[in-house]
Amino acid sequence: MNLVGRSLPTTRGGYTLVEMIIAMVLVSVLMSSVWTIMSLYNSLLTAGRDRTTEQQLVRSLFELMHDDLAGVNVAEPTPSMMEFGDTLNDLTFVAPLPSAATNTGLQPSPFEEQPFDGRQTTEAESRVGELSLSGTSTALRLRIRTFEPPTFHTASDMDLLNELGGGSAMQQQDVGNVTEFQTVVYQMITAENGGSADSVSTVLVPGLYRIQSDTQSVDALEAGQSTAELQRQVNSIEISRQNLLLLMQAEDQLTLASEPDSRDFSNLPQADIESIPEVINCRFEYFDGSRWLSSWTADRLQGLPEAVRISLDVVSQKDLRQRDETYPLPTTDLTSAPEASASETISSHSTDDLYPQAIAARRYSRTILLTPTDAGLPGGSL
Repeated sequence: MNLVGRSLPTTRGGYTLVEMIIAMVLVSVLMSSVWTIMSLYNSLLTAGRDRTTEQQLVRSLFELMHDDLAGVNVAEPTPSMMEFGDTLNDLTFVAPLPSAATNTGLQPSPFEEQPFDGRQTTEAESRVGELSLSGTSTALRLRIRTFEPPTFHTASDMDLLNELGGGSAMQQQDVGNVTEFQTVVYQMITAENGGSADSVSTVLVPGLYRIQSDTQSVDALEAGQSTAELQRQVNSIEISRQNLLLLMQAEDQLTLASEPDSRDFSNLPQADIESIPEVINCRFEYFDGSRWLSSWTADRLQGLPEAVRISLDVVSQKDLRQRDETYPLPTTDLTSAPEASASETISSHSTDDLYPQAIAARRYSRTILLTPTDAGLPGGSL
């Protein structure tokens, strides 16, 4: 048989190099597309969850401020509450508390016989019952009235057995509404004043702080401030860093051995302190009937503002964690220079130096009416 000039058929045992490269490229493109779609879905899901959490936080904070302003509103009774709009940028009217007097909540009824103990009420005691509002653009102080719900005694088994003889349930009287006077302070702690010079290596986390405590106890605590503390205090509206640290340590029942003043934490007032680090900026404005003001004083002649506008700049917790990891807060150590003056102990760093890259924040605003007004609010959110 002559096989010369004839090609024998051959069977392929695999793919060529070019075919393998093309297949790898196609698989890579397909996997990249799937990965991109899954990452986009995950990011949208996470962003939606973070945005919902942020909306709930802001709404709860506005409602808390609304309730606090309701405790200081001493206007005549008017319709309970009016809200315009269904978003966070709306207008809310605060209902005044019932049976509130014009200036104080301790005005007795002319038909009630008041006991006389033979002594005159001092000015400090009379100030405890004053309801007032004072504030700046970054801080707000309220003297409010809070009501405790009535408590009732529940009959026990022994009371039921002694029903014929009169158990303790027959003798127990309901307490009723007990009026308490509280001081509520909203203030911003920023990166430039968060580093505390009042205790060793202690830093206040930047954010919005809400401090609530008994009015008489807060007045007594601030009356005992030293001259250095008064110099370090930015204004009379905010609680000083020293007192804020003491209240936080008393709340956590912590005692620092290196505390300069060596105060007894058991004698400090019990304060309810809440910090919202997601709020990186807070601005208060006060409407006097014709214009918006950046500050308001607790003057009896001036009374209450007709409205308070609150603006919040809020960031997500993810941005906060990234900021703290990239730019950790500095600590202040006074052991090397204990004789430093009050002006030297204040941090010289600015917010731009600590955080050179700005964080994208979303602004929320709400205008709360304290007294009804017929005129429009300039620059309001109607």
